[in-house]
Amino acid sequence: MSEETKYLKLARAAREEENSEDAKKFYDMVRTDDPENGEAKFFYQYYSMYEGKNGELANRFVNLVKVLDPSVKFISQSNESESEKLAVIKAIVDVFTPLTWSNIRYMNNLTVKVGNTTEKVLPGSDFTLVQKSGVTGLYDLGDAIVKYFSRSPEAMKLALTPWKEGVFLQQKWCYILKNFNKSPEEYTAKIQKIEPSYTMPQKANWCANKPYDR
Repeated sequence: MSEETKYLKLARAAREEENSEDAKKFYDMVRTDDPENGEAKFFYQYYSMYEGKNGELANRFVNLVKVLDPSVKFISQSNESESEKLAVIKAIVDVFTPLTWSNIRYMNNLTVKVGNTTEKVLPGSDFTLVQKSGVTGLYDLGDAIVKYFSRSPEAMKLALTPWKEGVFLQQKWCYILKNFNKSPEEYTAKIQKIEPSYTMPQKANWCANKPYDR
């Protein structure tokens, strides 16, 4: 067993156990040995996102979005079997798809001490950055899966999950994403090529002032 294979197994085991510290450590070892290991590239950046101060979360999330396409590309080019590749893609989809929403909820609940009271702090531009980057990442992840696994019907189905979430959130956050360079109509059409029965969710009927609960 090569050192890279050993570290990859340890990283996966730590990820399954939700041991983020060891997972990040072992994925770092994998990517040091092989900078083009797509699984390590994604998950190292994913675990790195949660380090540092709260104010760094938005930019770390943007960095995670940037590695989505190259990570999927490297996974498609790896020597693993097709089923192993798809298992890694599914793991990335399962981790990334709910991430934008959970980050927004997290940031929306940040607090600061003011005198003897604790008040909520909306991170302002960082809040919007996570929303926009998150929807971009969801669309990009689905696009990358289709681009690099175009011959796999299973992969096409995996692409639907982030695409659908992107459409849902863009319709939900239309007041933020109204001038966005990707449209829910565009991605609804992509989804319907694979799943003809899909219907685009209704746009929020107010789309003006503030986010609301899902």
